[in-house]
Order: sequence, then structure tokens, then C-alpha cells
Amino acid sequence: MREMLSYLAAALPSATGAAARVLAVQCALRATASGRLRMPADFLRGMHLRQDPNPWRKLEQTGWLIRMPPSSTSTLHCGVEAQLLAVAALVLQPHVA
Repeated sequence: MREMLSYLAAALPSATGAAARVLAVQCALRATASGRLRMPADFLRGMHLRQDPNPWRKLEQTGWLIRMPPSSTSTLHCGVEAQLLAVAALVLQPHVA
């Protein structure tokens, strides 16, 4: 975990806001080995990020991730699907035994 936080501190521009940094941590923790992730709508609502696209945009602008277009299975109630682009985030991802 410490390595992931150190990586994020170095990888994200200093102008990256707190909400985008917290979102980046959550994305890194929830991503699969291939970098795909899904943030449930209820989780985003609890983090006060459900209605705020700015943290997502900031991470996309830095080239850290891309949001996947909504599919028929990921409707409004399913949250957000994304793909991490940062290879180091996948390498440093904590693995549960």
C-alpha cells in the first residue's frame, strides 16, 4: 500500500485535487490484474463523487485512466467502468492471498 501511495504522489501532477487523488487510490485498489475496474454507484455516492465528473476528467487528462462507455449492462445504477492506463499502478497493485 505504501508503494502505491508513493507512486500516486509522484505520478499525478501536483495540481491534482484531493478528490481525484482519492479516486485514483480507489481505482488502483479495485482494478483487476488487467486494469479494468468498476466503481458501483452507491460507493461513488458515498464518496460524494456520483454527480461530480471532474475527478474522473482530471485522471483522464493525466493519462492515468479512461472511462469506458456505458454498455447495456452498466446502466445508471451500475456506476462507472474504467481502464487503468498507468502500467506502474498495475504492477504495484496490492494482491490478496
